[in-house]
Amino acid sequence: MVKTLFYSLVSICALALCGGASAQGYRNSSQSVPNGTLLSEWVEGDYIVRRYLVKGTQPKTAEFVVRYAVGNAQVSGQFDENSDELRQIGDFISRIKNDTLRHVSSVSVTGYSSPDGSAAYNAKLAKNRANDLLTWLNSKYALSSLHTVTVDGRVAPWSACADEVRRSSLQNKNTILDIVNSSEAAPTVERQLKAHTTAWNWLRTSVLPTLRRTVVTFTYTEDSVHQTRELVRRPAPAPEPDPCPPTPQCCCDSDDDVMDESVGIIVIMEAANID
Repeated sequence: MVKTLFYSLVSICALALCGGASAQGYRNSSQSVPNGTLLSEWVEGDYIVRRYLVKGTQPKTAEFVVRYAVGNAQVSGQFDENSDELRQIGDFISRIKNDTLRHVSSVSVTGYSSPDGSAAYNAKLAKNRANDLLTWLNSKYALSSLHTVTVDGRVAPWSACADEVRRSSLQNKNTILDIVNSSEAAPTVERQLKAHTTAWNWLRTSVLPTLRRTVVTFTYTEDSVHQTRELVRRPAPAPEPDPCPPTPQCCCDSDDDVMDESVGIIVIMEAANID
């Protein structure tokens, strides 16, 4: 019976210890980035780190402007700030070619001419400027083989001068503004402006040259990568089990009931001589 009691106590202690040694693994989480696609997930210290790809939906534009001398339709890196602008176009094309996060939806090359002079000539000049720049970009970067490119030519209206006139210090600024914003035909507006010599010379040398240009516009969307860090929730540690009671000590080698025995002492004494 003593041995049976001993093994029962040992079993109870073992079960208690097993309960306190439950697994301490990570718990999965449903945390995510809206509209994101999970790219990777890993454990970093006490955190679960996740990387998501979020598709861009808002269109963005990158615009570059190449300038021209009056009556010229050929690209010149030596004119104005064209050298730097042409380099930037090339850098942008190279970047988007290798950038998996940017997706070009359209490319437009639009040539412009200033409104002074013959309308027919200006329209042809504007289109030639666009075509010539596209030819240059194709020879350098094969732009048309990478993206669909639209080409257009436009004659800038006289109203395109209005902002510069408004910021100017011309004494008859309001009069000039009325002329450039009028609905008169372009030749009529030019004739009226030439009647104001000071204003015309200023327009001819400072404003009209800025309208002789070709604009290259890239429209694209840009994806982004978002990273989240979530603290790992670990289960609370189990309480310490109660200590096992001391093992009872047995006083004999048998499981049978112990029977007390009395020990007696027998004393043998010699009989004395009796007179």
